[in-house]
Amino acid sequence: MAGLSQKVSAGTNYLFFILIILGFLALFNFLSLRHFSRIDLTENKIYTLSPASKKIASHLDDVVNIKCYFSKKLPPYVVNLKRQVKDILDEYQAYAKGNLQVEFLDPAEDPALERKMRFMGIPQVQMNILEKDQATSTNVYMGIAVSYEDKQEVIPFVRDINNLEYEITSSILKVTRKEKKTMGFLSGHDEHDIYGDYQNIRKLLEREYEVEKVELSEGKPIPSHIDLLAIAGPKRLSERDKYEIDQYIMRGGKVFFLIDVITVPEGSIQATYRESNLKDLLENYGVRITKNLVLDRFNTYISFQTGYTIVRTPYPFFVKVVKTGFDPEHPIVNQLESMVLPWVSALEVLKDTHKDLNFTVLAQSSQYSWLQKGMYNLNPTQRFFPNPDDIKPYPLAVLVKGKFKSFYADKEIPPVEEKESEENKTDTSKDKKEAEERKTLKQCEKETQIIVVANSRFIENNFINQPGNQAFFLNAVDWFT
Repeated sequence: MAGLSQKVSAGTNYLFFILIILGFLALFNFLSLRHFSRIDLTENKIYTLSPASKKIASHLDDVVNIKCYFSKKLPPYVVNLKRQVKDILDEYQAYAKGNLQVEFLDPAEDPALERKMRFMGIPQVQMNILEKDQATSTNVYMGIAVSYEDKQEVIPFVRDINNLEYEITSSILKVTRKEKKTMGFLSGHDEHDIYGDYQNIRKLLEREYEVEKVELSEGKPIPSHIDLLAIAGPKRLSERDKYEIDQYIMRGGKVFFLIDVITVPEGSIQATYRESNLKDLLENYGVRITKNLVLDRFNTYISFQTGYTIVRTPYPFFVKVVKTGFDPEHPIVNQLESMVLPWVSALEVLKDTHKDLNFTVLAQSSQYSWLQKGMYNLNPTQRFFPNPDDIKPYPLAVLVKGKFKSFYADKEIPPVEEKESEENKTDTSKDKKEAEERKTLKQCEKETQIIVVANSRFIENNFINQPGNQAFFLNAVDWFT
């Protein structure tokens, strides 16, 4: 009897244990339905979407289609990439609540679809295969198209997944966005003209954005509909104009500073230093533009005439940022191979005095670059003798992110400058009165970001087609907006 009693007791305990486990599983299923989550067990969380991507996917209110054009027969070393793409898109679908349809297609199986690839901008890419000690090649498709209604964005070729989330999320935003974002270019201080030497970059921007000039007058704030402000090569700004830029940033505005401190007259072989009165403002945000020009062994060519002959020679002042000079993690630059910055100055990142801000050096010169200081001799035929102490990489483009403190936090609001005209002398408009009575925002209302490049010529009509220049600028604008 004792043995039977022990068996009954053990059986009862076992049954009770099973019921507890089933209860936990039921509770887990119930909670998982109410609070969805997926577990990413990879070391670097490569399939975990950022909060921004999750939010965009979960807020889709209509069906977006993603078609992945991948060949079925892929070289062994990229087969895993296709699976990784699928895993990332599974994450998007999990948050999209049925509003993201994903399909994988092989264009090689449909001649009509293969012809369509050319018009879509998805190319066949030749890849090498090693089979049985023999090297052969094959043409494959590895592109993605994101479409909604009559709009479509294409990722022509997926090299890896490092930048894929950024590209997919950007594409979803572009095709679903109801209104275009607005990019403003500061005007009125001899900046570059978006209808003149910046017209090519303006035309490229207008495919995705509204582009307009922004003039500061009578102390009015920068308009709230400006999503991104570019300040490209200005001469002197009034203190009140600087104040309006500062307060735009304090309200969460994003600014792309393209500032030259070295003036290069057209056709001249001499340059002069021009003190930028934005210097104090930029240093307040954690970046200093130095009084020099960067030269680099990695450079591109310049053409010039000597007598009746056109000479083309390598020109160290046309600094070529190479692959290793770009931040390998940041999506603005991690897919770029090169970029050319003509007559660019080095930047100093003031991390020690701005510990509350986050800094990313997007682009830097090579380890074989050096500086020219004081006397700026631009002659391409000169012999260059770099100071060994100067030979090292220099920051050329810096992204700063955080809650900036106002440069005018403990200063009086600068007065509105009077213009020399009878109309302005007698101006007692309501706008001007309100401008004088404003209160200064002393710190950013929300986190924002700026980019500083000590060069504004790299997107001029003459330089925009240099490899990487266009991509860098447009990537940065996409990132900002």
